[in-house]
Amino acid sequence: MTIQAPKVLLTGDYWHADFQALIASSACVTTLIPTEKLSDEHLADPTFDLVILAASRREQFSHEWVESIRGKLSPTPIVALLGTWCEGEQRSGEPWPAVQRVYWHQWRGRFDFFLRQLESDEVCDWQLPPTANQADKLMNLSAKDTYGFSDRRLIVGVSAVSDNHYQMVADASHPFGAETYWIQRQQWDGSTDEQLSLVIVDADTWNHEVQARVLWLRNDLKIDSPIVLLLNFPRQSDLSAVHAMGITEVVSKPFQLSDLALAAERAVDSTEASFAG
Repeated sequence: MTIQAPKVLLTGDYWHADFQALIASSACVTTLIPTEKLSDEHLADPTFDLVILAASRREQFSHEWVESIRGKLSPTPIVALLGTWCEGEQRSGEPWPAVQRVYWHQWRGRFDFFLRQLESDEVCDWQLPPTANQADKLMNLSAKDTYGFSDRRLIVGVSAVSDNHYQMVADASHPFGAETYWIQRQQWDGSTDEQLSLVIVDADTWNHEVQARVLWLRNDLKIDSPIVLLLNFPRQSDLSAVHAMGITEVVSKPFQLSDLALAAERAVDSTEASFAG
């Protein structure tokens, strides 16, 4: 059965460079409407699966304006897509009721997960009621059914600077079936004799220490498995440097379980595809 591409209404600063990947995506049918031309007719269209408010700067959309259109769109989910200049906004600020906020560098994983849930006819996280909390979202998540790992055994090495950081990554990896090992500098003794399916490198910023860890994994330990890197608010320049070093995927912290799971799936799939080719 051919699955129809979802229809997305995109308004705001959709012309901004931060959002070009969304506009160019073939995974959805996107209608671009300038904010000043957004009408009740657009908002009343029941065929849209998602409405995206693209904000390249802080306070671009007022609380009152978002609230005024939310009622007209219900039950269509609304997502605020935030650009580079929104990265420092206060988390304690007044929230937009029933509107999910996603930063530009989190978009790929969150949108992929939305599409996966939509195709499976599941209740999507972005469609949960305004009163839903993180626990409700976790209850709505059936990780090994939603992701593509149900028939695979994943051996995952984790490069982390402390036991707490390792445990955080391990806890986030176990829901999609990963068996994790802590790769410690100078102490890795090959705790598993099996080939690592994936390596997850936990870091804060892209700096010389993280680069040295990646080079140590590749050159000293001779690990050629795909690498997923966890970073706080990666910049465009960071992403270019990261991919130049052969890192397969970057996940922005703080992340959701679906962000890490889908990045891991893409990394493993891309490696298997290259071997098959």
